[in-house]
Amino acid sequence: MNTDAHDTIFRLDYQPPPYLVDSVWLQFDLDADSTRVRSRLEVRRNPASSARSGSWALDGEQLELLAVRLDGAPLAASDLQRDAKALVL
Repeated sequence: MNTDAHDTIFRLDYQPPPYLVDSVWLQFDLDADSTRVRSRLEVRRNPASSARSGSWALDGEQLELLAVRLDGAPLAASDLQRDAKALVL
């Protein structure tokens, strides 16, 4: 468990999300040494959002990224950004 201090986020800091998630499919392959998670998200732009950026951040820590696909096609490394806490598409 991560015990690092976190910045406070206030309710007024929140904005409508740029994308809406219509469905989520998850598959977990559990093993004593590792867990593999496959996911499929169906998303669409949120018309109520004022954000015009095409990027979308997915939070996650201590993960090994194996593949990312958009509409079934693999994304190139140049199409995404990663750091220790998030994947940005």
